[in-house]
Amino acid sequence: MIDYKLKQEDLEYLLEKQKEGINKLQKSDFNGVIRGLKEPLKKIEEVIENTNGDVYCPQNIFDTCIFLNCLGKEVKQEDFPPLNFYDFYLLNAAANFNLNNLEESKTNYEKALKLNPASDICRVQLLNIKSQKNDYENFLDDIYEAFYFAYRRVEIGHLYKYVGDYLKHIKDYEMSVVAYCLSALYDLDDEAYKCADEVSKEGKFSLEDKEWLSEEYMNNFYQKYKIPLMPNERIIQLAEQMGDDAYNKKVYPISRFSYGIAYDLTLDEKYKKILEDIQSKIS
Repeated sequence: MIDYKLKQEDLEYLLEKQKEGINKLQKSDFNGVIRGLKEPLKKIEEVIENTNGDVYCPQNIFDTCIFLNCLGKEVKQEDFPPLNFYDFYLLNAAANFNLNNLEESKTNYEKALKLNPASDICRVQLLNIKSQKNDYENFLDDIYEAFYFAYRRVEIGHLYKYVGDYLKHIKDYEMSVVAYCLSALYDLDDEAYKCADEVSKEGKFSLEDKEWLSEEYMNNFYQKYKIPLMPNERIIQLAEQMGDDAYNKKVYPISRFSYGIAYDLTLDEKYKKILEDIQSKIS
């Protein structure tokens, strides 16, 4: 068991500062978030530096499953910090991003990712920052890695959006539209369609002329860039296995959470029926 050098008064102080940071972020007081987290982050970095062993802060039980099955790291609950340090870096990263302090935001997302390598949010946001800066060095490699870990439908939608941005940058306008259309399937907002419309004007063609999600375009898209056309099957299998195991043990909230991931990624009716059954047992 890892022994964290953290006094009770320090823990109470950090908890209070975490609550304040969340409250300020919700009120869009981004400078207030940054000011309020300056000293807590110094304390956290001191604790990490003085801790023997790697410090990991998974956000939920599925993160710990990814740690073991995708990263080969066995992370036990007794080794978790008494407070989730990852959240502090995430708050600071979000505040800096909203103030367009992209380098500082990047640094904080990278620190958060080191604490939670299972975080799809951090990988997606780091790609967002690269896209904002038109920094496309090793971009596709980062995309592949992010797709491997992504287990939230909305984050997959964001990934396709950033692929679209990259393909627009290299002037492959048709494949950029394909990426934006894939983004719209997962993210369900209008931004991707607006981006596709802008690209079509830049490429001087009409969006209405072709079926952008046809088999032909999907094949071309994958063959050219090897971008996945669906969520990582391994992640879906892990969610199903965890959901099934928790169901058999009658730990229904965890089963619901896990099958919820599988359903969110696939929209498969079989998972929906299982979720309805689980809900009936919880109710």
